[in-house]
Amino acid sequence: MTTAMFEEIKEMMASLNKKLDTITSGYEKSGLVFQKEAEEQKISITRAEHQVCLLRDSIEDTMSFVKDESSQFIMETNKKVSAWESSIDEVKQSLRKRRVLKIKIFVFQVLFAIAASFCTYLIYENKGLKENGLKYNYLKAINVETPEVSARLDTVFNIQRNEEEIEKIKRIVNDFNN
Repeated sequence: MTTAMFEEIKEMMASLNKKLDTITSGYEKSGLVFQKEAEEQKISITRAEHQVCLLRDSIEDTMSFVKDESSQFIMETNKKVSAWESSIDEVKQSLRKRRVLKIKIFVFQVLFAIAASFCTYLIYENKGLKENGLKYNYLKAINVETPEVSARLDTVFNIQRNEEEIEKIKRIVNDFNN
């Protein structure tokens, strides 16, 4: 748009110069008419130069405004980008913490399961040791250590578990100990 205006002004100046040349060369005019036309031409040229200066100032102002606005927009965009980057970093750090926490929880659950299964194993082991101690104390209480008694105890405690018989054996051992 501005180049078209410049071109138009240039053409106007060129036509004015041609007119000036044709007036001075092709016609004989009186000094006053010639002087009047020359002054009008000078006024036209001065107006054209003034329009060019105004146009140049307008373009410079527009360029300055665009430059200021674009730099301000770039600064705002950079601030937004850095804010997004910091929020992304926070999310990444949060995800890392969650991942570590999940791993810790998993390890704790595995260790807890191992501990629970070991405790269960110990409970059964202790139960077996108590029953073996009860068998031993029963043998001491009745003071008979024959294979038949051992087979009967094995049947009562293991093969065909009989809770009534085990209670009787416990009473006998308690009576013997007291």
